Amino acid sequence: MSEFHQDAPLFPTADAGTAAREARATPAQAVLAVAFVAATVASAQALTAQPTPPGQTPFQWPDHIRNNKVLPRNTNSEQLRETMRGFAISLGVRCTFCHTGTEQMPLAERDFTSDANPRKNVARRMIRMVARLNRELPSFAGPTAHVTCYTCHRGSATPATIAPMPVRPPGAVPPGATPPTTPPTPTPTTPHS
Repeated sequence: MSEFHQDAPLFPTADAGTAAREARATPAQAVLAVAFVAATVASAQALTAQPTPPGQTPFQWPDHIRNNKVLPRNTNSEQLRETMRGFAISLGVRCTFCHTGTEQMPLAERDFTSDANPRKNVARRMIRMVARLNRELPSFAGPTAHVTCYTCHRGSATPATIAPMPVRPPGAVPPGATPPTTPPTPTPTTPHS
């Protein structure tokens, strides 16, 4: 049985609360957000813009997922594509990180239903964990609180074990620190005539 509510997206979209938090982003956070969006767009273009070489069967996302153990049963091909892209971008990996085959193999020749790669079962456990967190988190962190793979992975195959350090503008004083004292500016003196 699926761990997800069938209408809940795996990668939730921004809501009013998220928009309000993002409106208060620092310039450094805005630069990071723009860089992430640019990387996402570039990855999407790379995934969709690769022409099929002559003589190879073009890859078609399946209308129905076979060997589905955690995604909603009614996941269509477009939702599956976006979910897999989300995993790839969030972990900074490609298909063969969780699926069998080699990067050199055309997508149409890969066996995406195979469970031979042990990382596929790790991914399933992580999907269940994200679903559980997103069910429980709003009860104590607010109705708009949610996590995604990117929350911990931050574009790396290995999840972060500590929270990222906040970005402070140059010269900002860390919370709880005493601001540095500056010596008084000397007043100019005029020579006596």
